[in-house]
Amino acid sequence: MADDVLTERLREVGFLRVGRGIYERGTASADVQGWLGLNESVADGVRLLPFVGVRHRAVETMLGRLGASAYSGPVATVQLGYLMPEGGARWWNFRGETASDERAAGDLVTTVQRFALPFFESNRGLPALAESVKTNADEDSRAYVLPVIYRLLEQPQLAEQALDAELRADESEAGDGYRSFVDRFMRT
Repeated sequence: MADDVLTERLREVGFLRVGRGIYERGTASADVQGWLGLNESVADGVRLLPFVGVRHRAVETMLGRLGASAYSGPVATVQLGYLMPEGGARWWNFRGETASDERAAGDLVTTVQRFALPFFESNRGLPALAESVKTNADEDSRAYVLPVIYRLLEQPQLAEQALDAELRADESEAGDGYRSFVDRFMRT
């Protein structure tokens, strides 16, 4: 029930369901998609913790060419609640009661419109996306994505500075993979 209600409400504001709990929406740029992921907990009904991010075609294409397609999903992801004035995690509860679920879906979609849509639009350009990646991405994602963004911005010095020295020195499998990425990155 909640899934159907929410999918319909999100469709009404331009989102397309691309997987369970995953929605995308176009922006004013054909190369950029807004992304909404709904993390789910099933304690006392269904609790949704939404994350938003941006998918950028040029960034994803370059990551794929460099063998880092695992990092080519949404970048600069952040919990929706952190974009709100309260600046904290926010859950939406669905309890299987029609009226209550309709209200929760309406509130979630309104919040997405007020805070996620401006986030998507503000991150269409690569300079703004780079700043969001610095602020919102986890360390591993940042190590792959930020050099690519700077390369696309034709800022080679910043691209090289963004390469993660700690991960390059890591003796684990993750370090091996990153060194391979860096080698391909430096040769292109």
